[in-house]
Amino acid sequence: MAIDFILSNGAKIGEYLIVPIGRQFGYLIYYKSNLEGLSNNVKKLEEKRDAMQLLVDAAKRNGELIGPDVEGWFTRVDGHNKVAESILENDTEAKESCLNWMWCPNMKLHYSLSKKAKKSAEEAATLYSEGNFTKVSYPPIPQGIEVISTQGIQGFESRIQIVKKVIESLKDDSLNMIGICGMGGVGKTTLVKDIAKRGCSNSI
Repeated sequence: MAIDFILSNGAKIGEYLIVPIGRQFGYLIYYKSNLEGLSNNVKKLEEKRDAMQLLVDAAKRNGELIGPDVEGWFTRVDGHNKVAESILENDTEAKESCLNWMWCPNMKLHYSLSKKAKKSAEEAATLYSEGNFTKVSYPPIPQGIEVISTQGIQGFESRIQIVKKVIESLKDDSLNMIGICGMGGVGKTTLVKDIAKRGCSNSI
């Protein structure tokens, strides 16, 4: 029983040691393919970004509003590509200093770059799939319509400010409609009822 216990625990310890070591050697063995994978994924991502930019430019020429999800995607793509570009530049420097990664004096650099490249390539693939938008823009808000955001409406102070803004808008004869926008559950209906009560009591 004692021997079985020792063998069992020994096997587990060996597994815990071998797996991380194997993974580390894997980053060195697949150094070239990891960097090539990153380069290919970044190229595809940049091509999709350029295609999306054409759609965005066309929408802006038509006076349409660009969706916040699209703008966020562009920001994430640009941020990722800067990091990826740095990794690829470091790869060029590493190649110049090492004739063969097996005999490179700076194995730590190769390991670090390979690990970063693999992670960055996966992030590029994710961003590429996230770029499949059904639409990139929305029609502009017609003139004569006031749109008021209800973000933070549940807070007492912010609620007062929004009510004041709506009341001021109601006094503006140039406006034909007032839109109150916000996510479900923030209190839009309650806000409108409150404003209606003020109107009935002539407190506007």
